[in-house]
Amino acid sequence: AKNIVIVEEETANRIQRNCKLGRLAITGPLPGFSEILAKGDAGIIEKDIILEGKYNKNNWEIGEIPRLSSAGSRRSLTSNYSNFKIEICSNNVEENNSTTWDDGPNQGDRWHPEGASLKFKFSLPPGSYASILLREIMRSPINHY
Repeated sequence: AKNIVIVEEETANRIQRNCKLGRLAITGPLPGFSEILAKGDAGIIEKDIILEGKYNKNNWEIGEIPRLSSAGSRRSLTSNYSNFKIEICSNNVEENNSTTWDDGPNQGDRWHPEGASLKFKFSLPPGSYASILLREIMRSPINHY
């Protein structure tokens, strides 16, 4: 928790400026046996959500397998990406590696009759998930990929 900065009235402008510059980020709780919750109204909301999910500190401490235990932390609610490239792949990628085009679209799928294969390349900071970025690009329901 040494890298966490609590927003106080007298530091709010400086923290906001550092967030815009990418030096700081707004975080949310990653529950654990030593959870770190925000202060004030945000902390009350976080605590209510954790209680609503019926999580408690005992859920995160696994005595039989200590390496699986989680102390809890905070994670950035946003993430930056870099080195973003999109590459159009040849049709043989579709023909050799997927039955999607043979099977046809599922109900609700966005579909182009000529097909398409794209390769996305990008870098993300630790703790960020590529699937989340790709979901934002695809704007597709999670059960469609």
